[in-house]
Amino acid sequence: MKYLNPSLIFILSFLFLIIVGAGLLMLPAASKSSQVNFVDALFMSASAVCVTGLAVFDLNAKLSLFGLNVILVLIQLGGLGIMTFTTFLGYLISGKSSYKDQIMFSQLLNHNKLGSVIKALIKIVILTLAFELAGVALIFSVLDDNQFGGFTDKLFFSIFHSVSAFCNAGFSTLPLGFYDENFRYNYPLHLIIATLLILGGLGFTIILNVQVFISRWAVLIYNLIRFKRKIKYKAWVMTFNSRLIAYTTFALLVFGFVAFFILEYDHTLAAHPTLFGKIVTAFFTSATPRTAGFNTVDLNSLAFPSITIMMVLMWIGASPGSTGGGVRTTTFAVAALNIVNSARSFSRIYVFNRQISSESLKKAFAIISLSILWLGVSIFILSITDGEKGLKALAFESVSAYSTVGLSLGITSVLSTGGKIIILFTMFLGRVGTITLLVALVNSVMVRHYEYPKENVIF
Repeated sequence: MKYLNPSLIFILSFLFLIIVGAGLLMLPAASKSSQVNFVDALFMSASAVCVTGLAVFDLNAKLSLFGLNVILVLIQLGGLGIMTFTTFLGYLISGKSSYKDQIMFSQLLNHNKLGSVIKALIKIVILTLAFELAGVALIFSVLDDNQFGGFTDKLFFSIFHSVSAFCNAGFSTLPLGFYDENFRYNYPLHLIIATLLILGGLGFTIILNVQVFISRWAVLIYNLIRFKRKIKYKAWVMTFNSRLIAYTTFALLVFGFVAFFILEYDHTLAAHPTLFGKIVTAFFTSATPRTAGFNTVDLNSLAFPSITIMMVLMWIGASPGSTGGGVRTTTFAVAALNIVNSARSFSRIYVFNRQISSESLKKAFAIISLSILWLGVSIFILSITDGEKGLKALAFESVSAYSTVGLSLGITSVLSTGGKIIILFTMFLGRVGTITLLVALVNSVMVRHYEYPKENVIF
């Protein structure tokens, strides 16, 4: 049997899950009334598996409890990656994993040590479930009992939105999302959801790294207090990528918060009577474009500059190895550093006492170029199939789909069949990544053992 490369297996696993999910959503038991048609079922399954959140119908009105649970399971499997679950379950059953499987996952997880791959997968599953369970408890504690039919409804609401938030899916059982009048001013709920989506968007690599960092410092502080041992210099626990992701994420959150607070102070934020409410809403609006898809404001009421900033934040997206999409924070950081260094005529990029490799710079350029190229193609085709929706709404929808965000200016449910297919493919491409797709489809080329003379290109 020919050994498939990890990228192809990664893509095929998502395709398989989307098709299975569409089949389940088309079952009569999944709907409250009329059966979901094939295109809508495929769209919703892809949106859930790709943790996007774009919906062609109201979940609570259309789907039964079985249908909602199908969406929930698809979100969870899609957020972590179906291969994470299959390998983890296979390991539990057989007690081991093949050498090829370890090589495959070491490439997908950017793990250098083969022996630690399964341990990393187990930690990812445990940490994910721990964050989601904590989210369920916190969400449940801040909800009003009078807004639900009983304990079961309240618990399911908490579970659904905790999983949807941490996996950056953006699906909600509320027709208007958290802009619903019963939840619009529940600021503790907004902060919990924002925290979950930020943690999910950071990526499993940095979460595992932070866990090691905290545990080591906890031991050092314990030894200092208990045994009076002085804290000596320790190795660089926080990796280069963790630092780059953390600083970039923080900078984008602050930028988005300040921009939305200023631009929307006399617009959407005016509906919130308290300063605390305005701050929480601006912060939530800054966090949610980073592939989360929830909203606490009416997006159509946002000022055009705010829409523009939101599209930029959506395009950047979350961090690598996370449940989110976009070109990734590291790609944006490398590109920004390259621009700064080019302006200063530096031939190399230095940050955190490290030099960024030329391979990383090339990959960042390729990712950005391919994303812009596909977004241009997507918007162009949508202008043909759904031109009457307006360029702003179509561009916003396309960027949202590519970055697996799930925010919309209200045109998702009224897209034509052709438009839905384009958005569907855009969601899938954004989730698996353009580079991953090319690596999976293009055969390896022969390595050249010679070089041509170098020339400088005029810019």
